[in-house]
Amino acid sequence: VTVTDNQAPTVTAAAGATANTATGLCSASVAVVNATISDNCGTPTLSWTLSGSTTGSGSGQVGTQSFNKGVTTITYTVTDASGNTATASTTVTVNDNQAPSVVPASNATVSTDLNSCVATYAVTAATTSDNCTVASLSYVLSGATVQSSTSGQVGTRTFNKGVTTITYTVTDGSGNTSTAVQTVTVNDTQSPTVTPASNISVNITSACTRSVAVPNATISDNCATKTLTYALTGATTLASTSGQVGTRTFNKGVTTITYTLTDSSNN
Repeated sequence: VTVTDNQAPTVTAAAGATANTATGLCSASVAVVNATISDNCGTPTLSWTLSGSTTGSGSGQVGTQSFNKGVTTITYTVTDASGNTATASTTVTVNDNQAPSVVPASNATVSTDLNSCVATYAVTAATTSDNCTVASLSYVLSGATVQSSTSGQVGTRTFNKGVTTITYTVTDGSGNTSTAVQTVTVNDTQSPTVTPASNISVNITSACTRSVAVPNATISDNCATKTLTYALTGATTLASTSGQVGTRTFNKGVTTITYTLTDSSNN
């Protein structure tokens, strides 16, 4: 009498597992709950394969394994002594919930370019990192210089006089984000220029004074805002007064006009 076992064994996988990546890693160590196996004849053998984010194979229970970020499918195969088999599967999902990091360079202070109210400055690249992969880096400029969100590093660009804030945003492959800021301060250290008209000599009339129209002094600055004052000393005196001298009465003798031009940065 020959009795043949044609009844397949059974294997029941545990419910799917979910874990977060370990700190600083793009993987997680997961203890997989044992699959349950049975057979009508004796104890069957169990093997498994991993596919998806993590690959591998082995015999027996999976136990504790390192799983990569993403979804890994565990496929069990149970085989009895008669060669009958059955399969079952479960999944291990590893999520990355760790934010990436972005570290800008130190705040920078520079002077305006010669005869310009801006500075051309090469911004040192921000450093980015992530436990998995950095998907993108972008930046926004606000303050003295304005620019909407732009991808990549800032690089070399023109900054207006004043304080510009660079706000970096780094995003990883799982959509986690971090931000950090850096400032670029552009100071106007260039003095304005004032050029008076040529010296003037006139004769007095019957009085001991003379009305003289003083040609305007020529003024300029690398930035727009400036204030001109003048003071008279010598034969004619006048305390500091705003603007051009214009037409005024001068006493007999030598009067010195001293102009002072001040820009918005107090140069």
